[in-house]
Amino acid sequence: MISAWKKYLHKIRNEEIRIAFSLFEKKQFKCALELGAGDGYQSAMLIDYCDKLVCTELNDKRLKRLNIKGIEYKICDAEIIQSYFNDIKFDLVFSSNMFEHLPNPENALIGI
Repeated sequence: MISAWKKYLHKIRNEEIRIAFSLFEKKQFKCALELGAGDGYQSAMLIDYCDKLVCTELNDKRLKRLNIKGIEYKICDAEIIQSYFNDIKFDLVFSSNMFEHLPNPENALIGI
């Protein structure tokens, strides 16, 4: 059962994706990166806008892996993201409510 708080957060996350991607076509991006995927709720919406979505999370217990075609999951540290994906080019990098939790967020920005 989903708690009232989780339902509220999901409602906010849904609205965030709706607003942020309102000007984009479906499947506009070939390869996208999501930093701090958390429970994967937004990942399920982001995949509508890309062919492949790499969802990352630092905490393996927090990350829920959904069985959705085109989504790949990786446990990694956003502050050293370049060490995981130095050979992949992303058309889109998305993160919601993660950077404020990083001790050195500029390291994550440099790496992508």
